[in-house]
Amino acid sequence: MNKVVLACAAGAIACASALRAQVYEVEVLPVNDLADNVFAQSIDETGTVSVATENLFNQEIDVSLLNFNDVTLVSLLTDPDSSQTGNFNDTDYLIIIAALRVNTLTNSTTTQKLAQFRGFYYDGQTTIEVPAFDTTSSFNGNFTQSNRVVIRDSEAGSYFVGSSDDVYSPLQFTSENAITSTFVLNDFRNLAFVQFGDNVSALVPPDQTLGGLSDAYAINSNLQVAGSGTATVNDTVTAAVAFCEDDDARGDAPEELCLWQLNYPDGGTTEGILSPDNGQTQIRAIVWSVDGSGNLVDSEVFEILDEENIDDSVLAFAEARDINDNGIAVGFSGLGANASTSRDAVTFFNGQTERILDPDDFIFS
Repeated sequence: MNKVVLACAAGAIACASALRAQVYEVEVLPVNDLADNVFAQSIDETGTVSVATENLFNQEIDVSLLNFNDVTLVSLLTDPDSSQTGNFNDTDYLIIIAALRVNTLTNSTTTQKLAQFRGFYYDGQTTIEVPAFDTTSSFNGNFTQSNRVVIRDSEAGSYFVGSSDDVYSPLQFTSENAITSTFVLNDFRNLAFVQFGDNVSALVPPDQTLGGLSDAYAINSNLQVAGSGTATVNDTVTAAVAFCEDDDARGDAPEELCLWQLNYPDGGTTEGILSPDNGQTQIRAIVWSVDGSGNLVDSEVFEILDEENIDDSVLAFAEARDINDNGIAVGFSGLGANASTSRDAVTFFNGQTERILDPDDFIFS
C-alpha cells in the first residue's frame, strides 16, 4: 500500500512539474556575440535587459602605447613589422590583446588598458553600450573601453545605474634627468553613476579623497538610487595623500602616479587604500536623487546601525542594496572589516536606519 501511495505522489509531482515547466520560455538574448562571457544583470518593467560583458571581441589597439623595443613582445609576434603599423594578423592581434588584458589586471602603469567588464543593454531590438565615464579615444575616435563598467539596474528603459572606474589616458612626464616617460592613469577607482542617454552623472560619496568610492545597486520609479560610499577616511589615508602631494617627499615622480598607486597598489587585484577591507574608511548607505535628465539633485546619507554606541576605532559598514517606489531602501549594516564580523538586515528611510529582525531571535541577518 505504501508503494502505491508513493507512486501516486511521485506521479502528481511529475505532473505538477510538467505543468510548471510549460509556463516558462527561455529567450536567448542577441548579445552573446559581444564577448567571451555575457551575464544578464537586471530587467525592468519595459523589458530592457542590462548585461555585463567580459573580454569584449574586436577591441582596438593603440599602437603608440606598445613597446616594440621589448624583446619579449617582439619574439612572440609572427609579423612584428606589420603589427608596428597597426596591421595585425589574427595571431598577433590575439597575442597583443591577451598581453594588454594581463597588464590591465596587474595594474601596469605604462600600457593601454582594456577593461575586463563593460556594460550594455538590450531593448528588444538593439544592443547599446553604456560607457559611463568613458570618452572617445584620440587614436581611433571610439570609446577607449578602458574603464570597467558594471550596470546593476535600470528604470523605464532609460536610466541605468551601476559603478565604473575613471577612463584611462596617457600622461607624459619628464624626469630631472630629462627622461620622458608615458604613464597610463586615471583619477578614481570606483564611483556610482546614473546614465540617461548620453548624460552621465557621478553619484559621489560624502568623502571624495582620491576621487572617493561609491556603488549604486538599484533605482526606483521616482529616480532614487540606493547604494553606498565613503563617509570618512582615517589618518593613514590623509598622510598617504599628503606624501604624494609633497614634491620633496615624493621625489622625482609625477604626483598623479603616486596618487594612482594608492588606488591601484601593485599586485594585480589588490584592493586600494579606500577599500573597507583595509580598514581605512567608513562606508555608509546612501540614497541619491536624480532629475528627469539624470542629473544629481540630492543625496541622503544614513547612519550606521546603533552608531551612537560604536567607538570610532571600530570598523563600521552599511550599504543599501534595493529601494522601492515608496523610497524605503533595504540593505545591511555591520561591524568589522567589510562588515564580515557582524551584520544586520536593515531598512533606510526618512533618516533612520532600523533593524528588520529582532536581534534576540537572529544574531546575524
